[in-house]
Amino acid sequence: MRDDDAAAFCTFTNRDEMPREYGCGPLIGFLFVAEKYRGNRLSEQMVNAACNVAKEQGFSAIYLMSGEVGLYGKYSFTKVGDYKTMYGSVDQLFSKTL
Repeated sequence: MRDDDAAAFCTFTNRDEMPREYGCGPLIGFLFVAEKYRGNRLSEQMVNAACNVAKEQGFSAIYLMSGEVGLYGKYSFTKVGDYKTMYGSVDQLFSKTL
């Protein structure tokens, strides 16, 4: 929140849009920064917070699915591959060792 505005949000969940058969988790999902707050490193802060929570909960890796190209490499995520989502679309799956 910034001055009573929803500046950014993300989810931290067991599977997000990942079908159960893939068995990846936990996942960061629905990462969004409102346009007027972009450029303030809010997405980086949220990704780091989610990684810290996952590590505190005993996970050794964290995942996210995204159609964005080149964004998550700067946060030390590695592309695992292209995977079908539970909605039938295809997105990139990224992982990060914690």
